[in-house]
Amino acid sequence: MADKESKRKEKTLDLKIIGKVAAGVEIKSINLIESKTSTALDDVSQPNDGLILSVGIKTSTKKTSYGFEAAIGFELRGKREKNNISLLNIRADFRLKYELKNGKAFSKKDLDKFAAVNGVYNAWPYWREFVQSTVARMGLPPLTVPVLKVPEDLL
Repeated sequence: MADKESKRKEKTLDLKIIGKVAAGVEIKSINLIESKTSTALDDVSQPNDGLILSVGIKTSTKKTSYGFEAAIGFELRGKREKNNISLLNIRADFRLKYELKNGKAFSKKDLDKFAAVNGVYNAWPYWREFVQSTVARMGLPPLTVPVLKVPEDLL
C-alpha cells in the first residue's frame, strides 16, 4: 500500500517544481518529428458530429548540452457511438527544445514533471493545428480537438 501511495505522490501535479523549471528555461523550438494517420471513414461527406474523440498523450525528456528536450506524443482516435471500431487515427510526435537560463540545473524527475504539464501545454496549439490541417488533407469534414485536460492521475 505504501508503494502505491509513493508512486501516486510521484505522479501528482507539483506546481512548485513545474514553476521553478518554467522560470529557469526558455523554449527554443518546437518541431514535428514523426506522424501517422489513417481513416476507415468511407463516406467523407458524413459529418464528424457522431465521432467520439479521445486523445492520448505521452511525454519523455532527455538532458542535452544546452538544456533539455521534451518529446511529446499525441494520438487522436475517433469512433462512432454504435461500434467500437477506430475510424480515425492521427498521431504526431513533437520535439521541444528548452535552454537553461543562468546555469540552472534540474533533476530528470523535475524535467519529466515539467514536460508532462508545461511541455504538453506548449505543444498543444501545434497539435491542434496539425489535426485540423491533416483532417482537411484527408478530405474529411472539419473537427475540433477536445480541450486539453489535466490527467486525473496528476491531480
